[in-house]
Amino acid sequence: MKKFLKIILIIIAAIVVLILGLIGFGFLQREYQIAKLSEPAYFEYGKTILVKSFKVGPVGGLFEIKNTDTPIDGMTIEIPKGALDKEINFSAGYNDGVLKNVRGEWSEITGVLYSEQLVDLMSKPMLIRISMKYSGDPKAVVPYAIDEKGKIHSLTTLSMDKESRTFSYATFYIPLTFTWTNVY
Repeated sequence: MKKFLKIILIIIAAIVVLILGLIGFGFLQREYQIAKLSEPAYFEYGKTILVKSFKVGPVGGLFEIKNTDTPIDGMTIEIPKGALDKEINFSAGYNDGVLKNVRGEWSEITGVLYSEQLVDLMSKPMLIRISMKYSGDPKAVVPYAIDEKGKIHSLTTLSMDKESRTFSYATFYIPLTFTWTNVY
């Protein structure tokens, strides 16, 4: 009988150790997941496709990307009068890369504004208005500029119209690679 009790106690101890081990492993997994989520989001560049070019100078202009059958259809770029001191050629397009480690719902669209002439800083910000493609009812839209290393930098949303499904933001910088997330 003592031998039988000893075997039972060994089995119970083994089960307790196994359960504690599994619980500990679960906590380790959870800590690993939390650490993984706390890594910053970044953009992994793909191929850039430019779809529309336009000239703009000191008088400014409003340019709409439409009927291109691309992810940036519906994007509007407004460059105010006096933002530029000379005429510049711009191109608008998109990049088929991927935003990694992001929280929220990524738009899966990455726009590109490009100019061969260097425009470090415009004297007035250009307004970029985007038609959103999303599901559900986001509380906010967060636009990001993406630098050449893939680091993302948040931009300020100026307006969001849920009825027309558009949002806008302003920037002083060209070239610009940008994307956005929807926050629910």
